[in-house]
Amino acid sequence: SDVRMPEMGGPALVARLATMRPTLPVVLLSGYAEHALDPDAPPYHTFLEKPCSGEALVAAMETVIAGARTVEALAP
Repeated sequence: SDVRMPEMGGPALVARLATMRPTLPVVLLSGYAEHALDPDAPPYHTFLEKPCSGEALVAAMETVIAGARTVEALAP
């Protein structure tokens, strides 16, 4: 998701979706580096600054999916 979107920005969307699926993998994108994620963000959330390459996007998606799987596997 883009960080800045009309009506509901990416972080608000993530917060809403997290109520339904807490370990949803998230890749937020923005052309503004100041929108980078909090350093305490979970391992299944990441941030990419636009523009980014397709390879960078695929790598980010693989990372957050693996992070979500790890967290889900460790859950009681």
